[in-house]
Amino acid sequence: MFIIVNVCYYEIKKEELAEIIFGGGNMEESGTIPLCGGGNKRWQSGKERKNKEEDKTRSRYYAKSRKRIAASVVTMAVLTTLFFIQYCRTEVTIEEEKPRFLLAEEGKALVDQDRLKQMDEVLKAPPVFEEKQKVREILQPTTVRISNPDLDYGIVRVIEEGSEGLIEHVVEIKKREGRELSRKIVSSEVIKPPVNRVLEYGGKNTFSRAGRIYEYKKVLYVNATAYCPGTPGSGCPIDERGASQCTGFYNDGYTYTGKKAVAGDGSIINPHIIAVDPAVIPLKAMVYLEGYGFAIAEDTGSAIKGSSIDLLFNHHDDAWKFGRKQLKVYLLANFE
Repeated sequence: MFIIVNVCYYEIKKEELAEIIFGGGNMEESGTIPLCGGGNKRWQSGKERKNKEEDKTRSRYYAKSRKRIAASVVTMAVLTTLFFIQYCRTEVTIEEEKPRFLLAEEGKALVDQDRLKQMDEVLKAPPVFEEKQKVREILQPTTVRISNPDLDYGIVRVIEEGSEGLIEHVVEIKKREGRELSRKIVSSEVIKPPVNRVLEYGGKNTFSRAGRIYEYKKVLYVNATAYCPGTPGSGCPIDERGASQCTGFYNDGYTYTGKKAVAGDGSIINPHIIAVDPAVIPLKAMVYLEGYGFAIAEDTGSAIKGSSIDLLFNHHDDAWKFGRKQLKVYLLANFE
């Protein structure tokens, strides 16, 4: 707008100047008349020519002025359009960049709103009640193991049974509307200390017989019975079905492992034959029977379960005389 005003002002001034230059000297209006008649005609014809020239000059000037004004208006319109385009683009950019510039402030405002919301929820929530209770707890005794080198390996003896202890806790409980929210131990007091349970483990794993030391894996205390091979020459009763009293229908004279069912003398060279539970004493394992010598596990039996063995005798009467006994058995190492 400033450019248009200046241009128009400039053009108006020039028009006034041209009016002054070309139109301000009208000699007829001023009453100035040439002194001579011939001079008057010449003056009038000169005046007409001059007026025509002035009209032409004024027309050319006005035409140029109109062109300049039109050009100025077009230029201003273009500049105004460009200005508004740039302004609108700047406004859009500012709106798009607003979160980047105000991220910290808006984030802080959101956090503050969240805190206010949380505080409002806490204020509106039902009250939390605290109460203290005394709770007693049993303390289990600790098991202490002691090795005894004079006790056979695998033997465990209880030296002290031990006893349970008792401890009392003061517990702080928080509740809301009858529902427990948290539980915390505030203090504790031992009313009765526990007594440790003491066990003695055998550390001895060797024994000596006939001047020789034997190493063993463990010691077992078993219930021992006796049996015969159930063959016709053993004197074992046989029923009408052909089953013997000691071995039933397995009275063919051979053990479970296929060895001939002949009793040994208990030496390391000719050991006794025993029937065992393979889950306790493995088959083919060598053992030492306290009071009866060496024996090897070669047979099984339906009645032999757990810590039980059956000692083979050649005759049924000898097996009957053996009866039932509790024996100490050493499970020897390095003899399988």
